[in-house]
Amino acid sequence: MEDKQHQAFLTRFLQALGYPPHKLRVLSSPAGQGSGDQYVRECYSREVREFRHRLTRSQHQALVVMIDADDKETTERLQQLAKELEQSGLEPRGETERIAVLVPRRNIMTWIEWLLGKQVNETDTYSELKGRERECQPAVARLVELYQVYRSDRPLPEDCPASLIRAITNELPRLQ
Repeated sequence: MEDKQHQAFLTRFLQALGYPPHKLRVLSSPAGQGSGDQYVRECYSREVREFRHRLTRSQHQALVVMIDADDKETTERLQQLAKELEQSGLEPRGETERIAVLVPRRNIMTWIEWLLGKQVNETDTYSELKGRERECQPAVARLVELYQVYRSDRPLPEDCPASLIRAITNELPRLQ
């Protein structure tokens, strides 16, 4: 994960899905030591390799990666991560692998703001919750609700950001 906001958001979401906190292993970019997205890209192939190795011992694991798209398209970030696997001599992420890659566009605050009921677009930058990362809990609760809506075959709201729709429809089901 790129930063504390990703960590706060994602750990709360996974806990709401029933993953016990003591079973979560969280890797976040060290503060003040370079770009968060670079850290995620550099760790990705190592974590996929380790995940696949551990999978031989336990089928009840998942790897969840979160990286902001920033000024790129979501697909560009996914291609960057796929290239990291290729350059490390690893197979591409399989369709049924429990590896979910969440890519908020522009950044995680786009999702949080929308989940809190605000109108957003995926090109503007929204204010961070610096020092108040835990205040994302209502947004997490809304995401859990939306994920349950999607799983019940009801449509997602029309104004839902495209990167969030992709996460709900393509990535989160990989955790099942």
